[in-house]
Amino acid sequence: MVDVARNAGRVQVLLSTYNGVRYLRPLMESLLRQDYPWVEVLSRGDGSDDGTLDVLREYAAAYDRISVTSGDRLGPTWSFFRLLEQSSSDAGYIAFCDQDDIWRSDKTARGVMSLSQHPREVSVLYFSRLAVVDENSGLLSCADVPRKALSFRNALVENPVRGCAMMLNQAARRLLLTELPRKQTYPYGIDYDWWTYLVVSAFGRVVYDREPTIFYRRHASNFSSFPLMVWGKWIMGMRRFLRYGRVHRLVNQIEELRRIYAPMLPDENRGVLERLLESRRRLRDRLRYVLRPDVYRHTISDDMILKVLIILDRL
Repeated sequence: MVDVARNAGRVQVLLSTYNGVRYLRPLMESLLRQDYPWVEVLSRGDGSDDGTLDVLREYAAAYDRISVTSGDRLGPTWSFFRLLEQSSSDAGYIAFCDQDDIWRSDKTARGVMSLSQHPREVSVLYFSRLAVVDENSGLLSCADVPRKALSFRNALVENPVRGCAMMLNQAARRLLLTELPRKQTYPYGIDYDWWTYLVVSAFGRVVYDREPTIFYRRHASNFSSFPLMVWGKWIMGMRRFLRYGRVHRLVNQIEELRRIYAPMLPDENRGVLERLLESRRRLRDRLRYVLRPDVYRHTISDDMILKVLIILDRL
């Protein structure tokens, strides 16, 4: 009975690493200090050449709940997808982990407590707020709290979820592994956390924890992934536009969701998805759609930008 309970409550942390030796030890120590008893780590070296794998293997040799795999460079999203495929069907919960953050000691326990309040057959995604720190772990700020509901209507056009703060139940893991998106569909990139938010919100529940449980390290190599001010969002948007031009990145993602999950989608969500895609046909359809859109972003400025993008057919 103890083993059954342990598996039902076991948390498997998926850690993808790439040349992260500088910050890896503080992360690993924070994972080992979790006050939740059943935590294990499945790590993957994503083509590192700086000693990252040596550090991981050192920890794996010292702790039997840490395991290491390695492979060619895939990039964060596809490395995490590979880890998800390798994750355990017996674990109660799956968490994602970045190589340069620090977990608060109660991070795992808070996630399990939140997820365990929902029926096991329901797909649930939990994520917490982030405390943003600098290279020396000095506190800079806390992430904004979502202003609107976390829903499928939002997930189609925006991602407020950070992968390093996510935890899933086993039902959500199985849902995501129905079929992973095709890599060739995304020559211009896809975010594994956005895909997770999109899929789980389409069928299950998304739970947000206002309490910061992770210290997200902001440094030169990840600066653009977490803009701290409104100007940062505009700069990121302009960079994407200059790099990708008229590539319909969001539309590609939505169409891939439809390809994989259309027969399973609840009627209401299928209708939301189809109306958004159908609005692209003609300018008058797009103008009509933005007057009464099904989708939304969390701030007024981002919602305005969204409507402009829809009108210009730039999603």
